[in-house]
Order: sequence, then structure tokens, then C-alpha cells
Amino acid sequence: VPVYANEVETENVLEVETESEIEPESGILDTEGPTFQSITVNKTSVGKGGTIEVTMMAHDEISGLHHAEVHFKNAETGTVMHVILHLVDANTGKMVGTHDIIDVYSAGTYSASYVYMLDVAGNEYYAYESELPNVSFEVTNETESSDKEVVDISDFSLNSLSFSKSTVTGGEDIKVTATTSGDFMYLEISFWAS
Repeated sequence: VPVYANEVETENVLEVETESEIEPESGILDTEGPTFQSITVNKTSVGKGGTIEVTMMAHDEISGLHHAEVHFKNAETGTVMHVILHLVDANTGKMVGTHDIIDVYSAGTYSASYVYMLDVAGNEYYAYESELPNVSFEVTNETESSDKEVVDISDFSLNSLSFSKSTVTGGEDIKVTATTSGDFMYLEISFWAS
């Protein structure tokens, strides 16, 4: 169950001190953003309860790729779907993300409308619909059978969130501790620079 920092009311703030970019082991300062190569989806049609898998090929020579987001939009209804991709092969620049098709997604064609990528040094890449290949899939009103267990998260709560340090320098580790209640498998907390 992903829980994002902007959804949590807390006074804990993590401050990160860095130069403008992280200097990798090569000693070369990385000031260039990643480069986009391609996007593909594993299905042309998916029903409610199904899952879509998105694969992106990208490149970043110096610091390496960190993560990416692909936004798909249903032009008829305006419904937007955000798919977060993680690096699975640093040598090829392959990034993969999956997204469950739940009831809130209206039926229709979802086309790639926006791409965001981030490299390890914090350089960003943005591309909009006119710059992207025509990648789309159809969401149908049919219900797909799923082997995933349905979990009730209504009793979930995040009780506290703390950091082992209030200030870290680029390249250092920080321990994040959360206390929670509820029956769930894992907790993911995302942080974004302000």
C-alpha cells in the first residue's frame, strides 16, 4: 500500500545538502538529464481488475537512471492514470512499472500524454504528448479475474514517521522509521525535493 509523504501530516522534515548535482565515482559532474528512447505496453486491451505493464527504454551515461513516471490520459473523459517505473536493468536502461486497473478508470483509450524521468544526480527530463510516440491501450468494462488477494485497508493508519538524521549530504544513508497499525505487506514512502 503506497503512502506518499504529501498525504501524511507530520512535522518531520528531511533536509538534504548537496552540490547542484551529485558527483559520481567517475569524478565527472552530471548536469545532463536522461534521454528517452521508447515506451511500450504489454496489452492493447485490459479489463477492470486487470494489470497493465509499461516498459520504458532510456539512457543516462554518467550518474544513471533513478525512476520515471508515464501519465496516460483518456481523451474522452479526461481520466488520468499515473504509472511509476523503476529501473530493472542499468546496462540497457530498461525501466518497468505495473498499474492495476480499478473501477475509477473509465472505459476508453488511454494514450501516453506525459513522461517524467529523474537520474541519480537529480537531473530531470520531461516530454509531452506531441513529443511522445503513439502508445495506447483500451480499458474495457469487462471484469478480469485476478489472483491477487483483495485487502481491506480501511483500518490502516500511520502513527509516526521519524528519521535517523535531520540533515544528510549527498551519498549518505538515512534510516526512516514508521510505526503503523493494520494488516498490510509493506509500506512505501516517497520524498520529493521542494
